[in-house]
Order: sequence, then C-alpha cells, then structure tokens
Amino acid sequence: MDFASHGSVRIGEIADKGNMRAPIPFRLTSLFLGIAVLTVSVPAQANPVRSEVMGITLTSGSTAPSLVRQGVDSAGCTLAGCSLTGFLRLSSGWAGGVAFNSDVPPNLTKSLGGVWISNGKQLAQVDPYSCTFRCNPQLAPLRSASAEVTGLAYWEDEAALLMSDSENHLYWIDTSGCTLSAVACDTWRKSVIPAGYTIGGLATDDVRRLMFVSASTFGASTVQNKIWAGSLGFPTKPISSTWCNFAVGCEMSVPACGSTRLSAITGLGFDACTSTLYITDGRFVMAAKFVYDAGKNKCSLTSLGCCDRGTADRLGGLCVGPKRAFTVGKSCVGAPCIDCPGMVAGTYGEAFLGNRNFALTLTNAPTGSNPAFLAVGVGGCVTPGVPIGFCETVKIGLAVPPLLIAMRVTPVGGGPCDGRAVFSFGVPKIVAFCGAQMSAQWAMECAGGSGRGNAITNCLTFEITTN
Repeated sequence: MDFASHGSVRIGEIADKGNMRAPIPFRLTSLFLGIAVLTVSVPAQANPVRSEVMGITLTSGSTAPSLVRQGVDSAGCTLAGCSLTGFLRLSSGWAGGVAFNSDVPPNLTKSLGGVWISNGKQLAQVDPYSCTFRCNPQLAPLRSASAEVTGLAYWEDEAALLMSDSENHLYWIDTSGCTLSAVACDTWRKSVIPAGYTIGGLATDDVRRLMFVSASTFGASTVQNKIWAGSLGFPTKPISSTWCNFAVGCEMSVPACGSTRLSAITGLGFDACTSTLYITDGRFVMAAKFVYDAGKNKCSLTSLGCCDRGTADRLGGLCVGPKRAFTVGKSCVGAPCIDCPGMVAGTYGEAFLGNRNFALTLTNAPTGSNPAFLAVGVGGCVTPGVPIGFCETVKIGLAVPPLLIAMRVTPVGGGPCDGRAVFSFGVPKIVAFCGAQMSAQWAMECAGGSGRGNAITNCLTFEITTN
C-alpha cells in the first residue's frame, strides 16, 4: 500500500492523499466529539507546564533585557526566563512589547512557536525558552523617528503582527518572513485615544476577532488608565491604511489589585479559553475576567487576582504563553532493529485554537520502519499503559476509540536513524475544546539483520489552549 509521509486532517474530514483514507478507521470528528462530551479521568502523572504570561523586562544601564515567564495566578508569582543577549535595553517607561506566535509552518527548524519582542526601537523573534534569535533584531517599521513601539499582539487568524507606537498609531505587520513590512493606520489616534494618553498595550481575542487596546497618562501625578475592546472584523486584502477603521467597541475601567490601583499599563495578554485579560503596569500582573455583550456593545473587567513582582525588573510588554506538550515514558527499539536512541515523538508549533499548522511528528526513527502507525487518544498519557507485545506499552488515553493513522517514514539523511513522519493536525477554533488534553504515540515494525523487530515512541500529552 502507498502511504503518504505527510498526512493532514481537519475537523470533520479525512484528507484524501493517495490511499490515506483506507487505513484510518476513525474520523477526527468522532475524536473531537469525544473530547466535548466526556469528562476524562486521567491518572496522576508528571506535571505539565501551566499556562503562563510572558513579558520583556525594563532594565537600566547596559544590562540586556530578559524574556520572563511567570505563573498567572497569585500564588507565589514564580518567575523564570532567559537573557536577551544582544538586544538593547528598553528605552522608556512605555516602550516594549511581546507577542506569541504559535502558527509555525511545519519544518525542521521551528518546532515551537516564536515570541516577537520589542525594546521600543527594534523588533526580533526569539525562541520562548532559550531566547535564541529566530529573526535577528532590526529597526521597527515606525512612521516617525521619534516614535517608540509600545505594544505587540499576534493575530493568528490573519498571520499578522499588530503593533502600536508612542504616537498612538496602529500597525499591521506581515510576518511571512524575517523581512518586515508594515501598514500604519491612525484612526484610533485621531478619534479614540484622548489627549494626554499613550497606548501601552495590545492583545487579541482570536475567537471573537477582538482587539484590546490600553492607553494611560504616563508620567502624570495621578495616572489614568483606559482599556477598549473592538472588533477586528475581516480586513480586505491586500491590507491598506484603513485596516483599523472598525467601529470602536466598548470602553472598560481597570479594576484595582486589592487596594492598589495599577500605574500606567505597559502590557496586555488575553486567554480566549477562559476569557481572561492579563494586565500589567510593570510591577503587578492582574488577571481579570472579561465579559462581553456584542449586541449591546458593553463589556466589563472583574479582577480575579494579582501577582506582585516586587523589586524584580518591571515588565514592558505582556502576552499569554502556551501550555507546552510533555512526555510520559521513553522510546525504545527492539532487536533485531537498528538501535535509534534519539527517536522521539514531538510537535511542530503549539496546539492553539485555530492553529492550522499544528502537527505531530516522528523524528530519528529507523529508516526501514514502514508503515509507522500514529495513535491519537482523548486524555493525557497514562501509566503503566497497555502491553501490545512491543518493547514498550501503549500509553495514550483510551477513553474513546483512538484515531489511528498509517504513515510512511521518510529518510531525511543518509543514516539508519534519519526517518521522520509529519501528521498535520489542524486545531479547530471552537472554544468548547479549550483545556482538552490529548495524547499521541507512534509504533512501527522495522527490519533487522535477522528478521523483523518493533519500535515505539514516548507518549506525548498536549493540551488545546489559546494565546
């Protein structure tokens, strides 16, 4: 049978690639329906990384800024991060921006989404966990030499980086590569932002196609803050300078952190799965419930808690980060197959709502192992798993019948362990799937010197979230 090395599935359909239809006994629709109707009980296992907010720090002197990750609740305000060596420090109190881009086309060099960052004058994209540059620092495409970048947000649906500046312009930036081109729009500057206010934060709700904009009276003795939510609509392509000429939605007051009023807002991030807007003034990070009535054009924010970063460097931008996929168990290759200790199940991009390019991957597999079978289950990986006569157990969730896909393992080099397969697993933009855990594992037979052996990968748990 002729198997494809790169499969693709969207909700409600099975991609017809040669004979791909025959070996798939369950439609993806059934799998997602299982997620929606079942409450899956999953045994205790290794702790996955929680959703977290990311920010870029304001620093003084010649110290390089950092990309900081922290918990989004008020319990401990745990911080982690990495230094942005080679990136200039932020230039002023309103400068800076952070935006997470999960929509990464499948390839071998960008297995995770990237983070767009700005220090006010420059833009760059970095790996969210190592701070390695993916797009080197370059001058931001600003309309004025005196302006500074004050906010960033990534709009997954349109693959657009949205940017604001200190003169209250809004920008649409094409991110199809590292060479950036921008289209500026000044509708908000002229008709919405009050005199004396400067935009300090941007965020998007990719499910409802909303944009959040904050503006503050930076430097005032008594700081005033405003936040708006407005529909992004469906911009006409190619993008023109009228892209932000949408009707302004609703204006919201900013709740206090307990008894503490926030100072000027320097960053926003939004989680569509929980309808939570994250707000920072650099020191405090607030989680606020966003309630939206589109019919009445009304919205409100209610504080859910705050995290006080204390004396840590202030944040100059904010975004919501992913829940990373995590591994249970390890790969094994049984004799007489060639031992491939680096064989691993992984992902391209993140399992965010609407990410059409999310994919499940097999890398460093024995090149003679055809076909390989990918099993995708509802619920996270479980231990000890189910024995099937292979060198390891099957650990995927089995609350509903799993999706089973036969794939060709394609050599990508000249070595015996250079086999790989990629299965595109586009995530539907349906809020009901938020928080759903799924699991994936690859199994295969492989040729050896004295017959046939078998191999099976680690089990991978991934959770559907949003940025």
